Amino acid sequence: GVRWLEAHASPTHGEAGELLWHGYAADVTQRRTTEQALAAAQHRVTLAVGAARLGTVQIDPVEGTMALAGRGAALHHLGDAGVEGGLQDCCVPLWRWFDAVLPADRNAVQATLSAAMRSRQPERVVYTSIAASAAEPARVELVVECIDDHSRLAGVVRDVTSSERAEQALREAATNRELRRAQAEF
Repeated sequence: GVRWLEAHASPTHGEAGELLWHGYAADVTQRRTTEQALAAAQHRVTLAVGAARLGTVQIDPVEGTMALAGRGAALHHLGDAGVEGGLQDCCVPLWRWFDAVLPADRNAVQATLSAAMRSRQPERVVYTSIAASAAEPARVELVVECIDDHSRLAGVVRDVTSSERAEQALREAATNRELRRAQAEF
């Protein structure tokens, strides 16, 4: 099979003025194979996240930052505009993301983040994103989990606006059916 070698050498001059090279070579085939497998796995995850219309988030409470990728930046209108497909991935101060959360939902969001840090289990919250540049507010589901001893969180976000509207329409239709049935029986 293919073998990967990594070599390092330095030139020196010999006593007669000749050029001598001193160095070493190491077999790095296993490292290269692992790097290629990791790159392929990351590519598959990127494709899956895109196909599912998800965004990824990483929250660092110590640094006070939130990194958003995929649909994450677009859902909160926090990236740079003008990138093909919408807004680009970004890293913003945590307060800037928090400002895009409906004030009535902020306590629930904060409680969910705290619970995820304490429990080391995935935690879920649905909130309204109210970015000033958005045509209308979006309902966003956030699922996060603590990923290390520094209380950093990683997770996914997805737009649940249309599914919540569909569920509400189904509930209203069921209520209307019950009312019509009750009126017909009366």
